[in-house]
Amino acid sequence: MRVHDMAPATLGLRSSAAPKARVRRHAGKERVLVTYGDGLTDLDLDAALRFHEAHGRLATVTTVRPSSRYGVLDVNDSGTVEAFAEKPTLNGWVSAGYFIFEPEVFDLLDTADSCILEREPLERLAAEGELMAYRHDGFFFAMDTFREYQQLNEIWESGTAPWANPRNSRTLGTGHTPTQRLRRIAPSLVKAAS
Repeated sequence: MRVHDMAPATLGLRSSAAPKARVRRHAGKERVLVTYGDGLTDLDLDAALRFHEAHGRLATVTTVRPSSRYGVLDVNDSGTVEAFAEKPTLNGWVSAGYFIFEPEVFDLLDTADSCILEREPLERLAAEGELMAYRHDGFFFAMDTFREYQQLNEIWESGTAPWANPRNSRTLGTGHTPTQRLRRIAPSLVKAAS
């Protein structure tokens, strides 16, 4: 495994598929793991990779069950609240923003900034039966707001951060990030962007 720890500015990252298409020169003909980088999870990457390899399709998206940001009410026609649930887990699955792509996926990505990953490329993969969902039932928390940033920092400072679970770092050792741990135990595997 080679880790490309590239700063967003190095790739010219924006909210489009174009930067991901530009990553192709680094990935070559290898399988690529992609994340938006705005969510924390205790995802078992080995299990996700086994799932991906077993199904043989071009792409896997990690999915989670979303939690409502609000209390959900069951209200009858007269306005009586029959049930109330504070921020329940909702039905259905949503993208957690962690993907596994075979090199052929890059053929669907345009380098133009107008190419949006969640539109043409993923919609096409789904329509062609080439996109599979890895269902993650563990911890996932997106950090899209300052409030969520504060919540994640509170979790971290409490010492109970699920993403720091030893189950996920036992093969890499301890450290702040998987990239830092890999740099320490297997520096030849880590190839920084040039």
